[in-house]
Amino acid sequence: MAAAVVQRRSVLAVGAAASLAAPLAMPLAMPLAARAKAPAGAAALTAEAATQDVRVRRRALTALHPALTKYRTQAEIEAALAGFEARGHAARSPGVMLLAAAEMAAAIRCGHTWTNVYNQQRGARSSLLEGRDKLPLKMTLLQGRWLVLASAEPAVRAGDEITSVDGVAAAAMGG
Repeated sequence: MAAAVVQRRSVLAVGAAASLAAPLAMPLAMPLAARAKAPAGAAALTAEAATQDVRVRRRALTALHPALTKYRTQAEIEAALAGFEARGHAARSPGVMLLAAAEMAAAIRCGHTWTNVYNQQRGARSSLLEGRDKLPLKMTLLQGRWLVLASAEPAVRAGDEITSVDGVAAAAMGG
């Protein structure tokens, strides 16, 4: 597979805006579209393993989370759990399962509940962080624009705006 073709344009330095947007920053190896199919060679997740993951995560959250309904109603949590179960049961890659779990954690709206790719098993962590579907950039979505905060690619500088990757418009990359 050839290297990604990144179309960019220089913009004013993001300065203070970047520091304000830091919580939204994407890690250097974050997938462009988390909902994308798993890259070739990525670890597969069987239907049985996905079902087990969903069952364990749901049981752990409902039995152990002390603030599950502190910021959301029971109905909102049940709806979020149902969405997680649907996405989780359909997951066939660690990335899709991690996304489903991250969406569930975000739905709780508790700052102590979040997912971490570095807590995954080595094979899953490797497929999530080292696939060929990653860009060597740290980016943030600011006012509908993907801005580069840092880059391992000399041709792409901090402050550049990513407008497309491999012919896919930035707006279609999610966010």
